[in-house]
Amino acid sequence: TSSTADPATLAVRLSGDPSAPGAALATIKQCNMSPAGLYGISAILGLQAMLLSHQLMPSQRVWTPYMQTWSCYAFFLGGLLSFIIGLLEVFRNNIFGATAFLGFGAIWLARGLEFILQTYSPKRTKGAANVEGPQGATAIKIELSGYDSYEIQQESEQNWGLAIREVYVVAFIAVLVVQSFRINKATTVFCVLYLIKAMFDVFEDLSTTCKWFSMVLSWILSGVAFLLFAAELTNEVYGKEVFNLQPWRQNQRTQAFAAAGNNGAMG
Repeated sequence: TSSTADPATLAVRLSGDPSAPGAALATIKQCNMSPAGLYGISAILGLQAMLLSHQLMPSQRVWTPYMQTWSCYAFFLGGLLSFIIGLLEVFRNNIFGATAFLGFGAIWLARGLEFILQTYSPKRTKGAANVEGPQGATAIKIELSGYDSYEIQQESEQNWGLAIREVYVVAFIAVLVVQSFRINKATTVFCVLYLIKAMFDVFEDLSTTCKWFSMVLSWILSGVAFLLFAAELTNEVYGKEVFNLQPWRQNQRTQAFAAAGNNGAMG
């Protein structure tokens, strides 16, 4: 059974008979998994920044091997890890963390699957492996070790369906920004920077300038997320606020990406 006083506490009865001597309740506290989620966000944003860097400054040495690993990291590190942590945060009654990590996890699971399909099951083609710059209407052929050459088509025209997808991402992050004012300034800074980046992501295929801004912000966000990961993990391990995340309300001890729901306190 769960504790009504603390939803993050799992009460386990040691005996089936309530009157037995061993019928005392053992409590299992559920730990804060937000640091692992923040690390995943940091890593995937850094890898995304690397991808944008190549698109803006093409390099055959980077592109061919990178595409073979980027899709898997996007699916597992950016998507699956965040989604699992979102589920775990539900049991802590962390409504903000659960919503954020489940949302980001679902987004990156979809993107990762898209990249995997493009990389490992693209249209079969003939000819030697070749890497061309991604600017404009180009075709990139990737040599996979032990396999034939493949071709991934990249169109110069903007895919408005993808732009609409990014608009929903912007709306999702905008709501997180508003709610972050109940947590701490560190979380708000991260969410605001992510919102600005997401706005540039909507138009990155239309404008090279937007893609440059998106790349720079991706590197910055990756660093900010890693700092949050390090600060949150340190505070949890030492059991005190070694790093002050600057709560919006005085005399409030807060965690990054953490706010309790209406049904009780947060563990």
